[in-house]
Amino acid sequence: MCHTAITLGDARVWREHVPRLGFQHHYVLHMVLAISAQHLARLRPSHAGHYEALAERHSTSALPDVTNIIPKLNKDNCQALYHTTVLVCLSTFAKRPSPGHLLIVAEEGEVPWWALLRGVKFVVKTMGIQTIIAGWKDDGVTFEQTWTHCPPMPTPVHKMVHWEKRFEELADLVATAPEQDRQMYTTLLGSLEECFKMTFGTLAEPVDQVQGKFECIMRWLYSMEDDFVVRLQQKHILPIILLAHFNVLVQTLEHFWFMQGWSEHLMSGLFQVLEPQYSHWLQWPADQIKRPAPSDSGVLSVRNIID
Repeated sequence: MCHTAITLGDARVWREHVPRLGFQHHYVLHMVLAISAQHLARLRPSHAGHYEALAERHSTSALPDVTNIIPKLNKDNCQALYHTTVLVCLSTFAKRPSPGHLLIVAEEGEVPWWALLRGVKFVVKTMGIQTIIAGWKDDGVTFEQTWTHCPPMPTPVHKMVHWEKRFEELADLVATAPEQDRQMYTTLLGSLEECFKMTFGTLAEPVDQVQGKFECIMRWLYSMEDDFVVRLQQKHILPIILLAHFNVLVQTLEHFWFMQGWSEHLMSGLFQVLEPQYSHWLQWPADQIKRPAPSDSGVLSVRNIID
């Protein structure tokens, strides 16, 4: 886990604190071993099949315990449960995306990790974040660092995205939504706008160095209502278009090894499910994704971790 911990973010959290939880709660240890095996599959492609099977076995061992413990949440297990669900989310991203997998939904319906993200929300709302990081604050650990928090990339990435006019067009589109769904879409668009502002800045105050922040981008998924997911499963137009614009942010996370390839896969999948007469709404996000993406110059790349 030592090499993998560096690639997940704050090494104190993932190298020290979380594995220590694993000795008290075995489901945590199973997920630590699962994400480590997935990382090894990338580092040693000639043995990828072995490590991917190992990761699957550990994930399969952890999930029943996690599901059973959620109703029994208390201050003694909330840290373990929270970090396990985070690891399950990251582990899902680390799997090679399958055809029809649109991050939140797939051809067979809602993806399992989405239900566990609800588990993260449940833990935070029920116990409070101060309880989750209790005992770690002395090390300077913050809530953001319990997700993935990376140091600045050594080579600045200048990728100005002029998004403000586009979001005005999206607001006009949302205004045409059915009345019963309009507020939901308006709220999600506002949340997405905040994520763009934090990632790219504005025309007046652009961000000099673009580096996607996992905790910022996950905030949009975190705020998503179940009704939105249902509409996405039903292939409604607006959820597909909004998810395509969110995908511009997904690409900024591809300096994490477990996110590599997701933006291209997701964009292709969204073009396939959206009715052709509306596909012009996907062209702007597709154009942004085709532009040069952030690169870590080797800091978080799978090839240079163990050299």
